[in-house]
Amino acid sequence: MKRKILLVLCSLLLSLSPVVAQTVSTNPVISIGISDNAFQRYYYNENSFYATKKLFLIEKQTGKVVKEINPEEIVKVIIRNNLFDVYSQGQLILSKVSSPLVLKTEDDGLLGVYNLKRAGKPALYRGKIELVKPQCKENMFLVNNILDLETYLLGVVPNEMPVRFGLEALKVQSIAARNYALRPREKKIHEFDICDSVACQVYFGANTEMELATQAVQETRGMVGQYDDNLIIALYSSTSGGFTESYENAFLPKGGEIYPYLSAVSDNKKIDSLEKEKDAKDFYTSEIEAFENDSRYFRWTKEWTKNELENVLKQGLPAAFKTEYSYPELKNPQDFGSLKEIKVIKRGKSGKIITM
Repeated sequence: MKRKILLVLCSLLLSLSPVVAQTVSTNPVISIGISDNAFQRYYYNENSFYATKKLFLIEKQTGKVVKEINPEEIVKVIIRNNLFDVYSQGQLILSKVSSPLVLKTEDDGLLGVYNLKRAGKPALYRGKIELVKPQCKENMFLVNNILDLETYLLGVVPNEMPVRFGLEALKVQSIAARNYALRPREKKIHEFDICDSVACQVYFGANTEMELATQAVQETRGMVGQYDDNLIIALYSSTSGGFTESYENAFLPKGGEIYPYLSAVSDNKKIDSLEKEKDAKDFYTSEIEAFENDSRYFRWTKEWTKNELENVLKQGLPAAFKTEYSYPELKNPQDFGSLKEIKVIKRGKSGKIITM
């Protein structure tokens, strides 16, 4: 009989303590890195684009329009020797361009990334697209959507919250998303402000905008959450398992700044702390009363055999070390050895494992 290790996995999530909502007049232009269909890749050596209206190819360094492309006509961009070549209908139309390229269309037009889908629809974007050469990689480019913050939020809010939740809930989501765009927890890649996936916050562009979500963005225009006159880090998520964890336990395993508004909070006011092993086990193996009982992520389990879990850890721990979440350093999977026991050393207030 195979030995199995059964772990109850609950997301390490945070919630906000009360903060002050303020309105700011700024509507900055931001850059969003556009990933592939799997939301894994941001660097490309080639990609194709089109526009619903006339497409203008512009050299960023000079601001000069170097080509005009008919609506819906697909252009392919390839980078070789760190220079851009551009093709249309199989013909080379621009050669060895050193400047970053900007793709723009007429004001009421949209820009498309060919064969890219978002929410099952063709990916279409407002603003402009810049093809940027990163400093860290040769012969690769990033696809950055450049537009103002308030327009960006139109493609975020209906994808981060179901519109059936209603206008008032969507307003709160709009404020949180606005904060996160202005003050993300970390920058994934230096050459853009925020990514388009759950690694930052989901941005699917113009083809997924919805009327009620747009109304929520417009009615909260410029509104942000502040604490001590500073923008909060507005981390949010769909499900916490019934008890969120404090920021310093989730993201600062070796110490760092503590944010009072990102502290552990229980959905159930009868439960104060789950730091003791028995309390945590009882909590996470029972259907306690919480705000998110109906979520399919509220309680779930994953089973591994001993060998399967060893393979997961062999592959995962070297990557975890790079983020300072595991030590001592495990450089090679073959150095892992054999799994003997899993022992919890410390739990946070939410009962989530801090050290094991």
